[in-house]
Amino acid sequence: MKPSLTLLTRLMAQPWAVRRDALSLFTRLTLAGDVIKPRRDRAQLKNIRQRADYQPLNDESGWALCDDVLPELPSLPEGLSVLMPWGVLGRAWTDEEKWCMDAVEVDSLVEEISETPEGSTVVLWFRSPGGITTGIPETAAALRQLGKSRRLIAFTDDLCCSAAYWLAAQCESIHATPTADVGSIGVYVALYDFTEWMKQQGIALELFKAGNMKGMGIEGNPLSDEEAAYLQERVDESYDQFVVDVTRNRAIEDSSMQGQSLRGKSALAANLADTNWQSAAAFFAALGKGKV
Repeated sequence: MKPSLTLLTRLMAQPWAVRRDALSLFTRLTLAGDVIKPRRDRAQLKNIRQRADYQPLNDESGWALCDDVLPELPSLPEGLSVLMPWGVLGRAWTDEEKWCMDAVEVDSLVEEISETPEGSTVVLWFRSPGGITTGIPETAAALRQLGKSRRLIAFTDDLCCSAAYWLAAQCESIHATPTADVGSIGVYVALYDFTEWMKQQGIALELFKAGNMKGMGIEGNPLSDEEAAYLQERVDESYDQFVVDVTRNRAIEDSSMQGQSLRGKSALAANLADTNWQSAAAFFAALGKGKV
């Protein structure tokens, strides 16, 4: 059996608030087990991270600045900073998970905001399909608290979905480009049953356990009805908290919180976003002039 199946089980056996297509991609990459990332000059990344106004939170956003693949971004006035949570969100990622998914630690997001002066404006520039729910409710609560002494604004020109939208909804306002996807308010657990495949490979699981649900989700151990009900309860609990946190500041109809993402005028009509901007450069230029 490929070692990647163990990683896949670890990844899947927890509630996710992430776009379905993103999770499907992670699954394929994990099963492939042969994805190679190019070696990069980490000293160069370290220098980029020292820029005062735009702050990457992981390698993906850092390399975007290093490689100059972003539109020309204006320098921002004192008291205004941009944090870049790009990639999959969550807490306590392993090194292998970070390597596979350019994961962002939500605790680092809170730490960076906490270090900004009170009274300042902080933009959270999301390019994220979402992530695992671990740490997201606590981070949302921390953002609400930090928002009492700072102005927090969310912006996306790509994806701000699921767990990312959970956090963005705690900000004063949400801004997006016309083709950026926002929303995808929903939670799920995806488990794969490898029992038949293991039989074909001549592999049999011998499981010794204490506790009815111990060993749940292990390869070759199909879910029982009790285990399935337990997982559904966890999903429902996370979804209920997601809805509560999103609707604290935003009036959104239940029909727009069924796991779908919207963009452009549809997102504005559903109150998932407040304003559309033609580009990131246009948004940040207006922000620097105090027009946001």
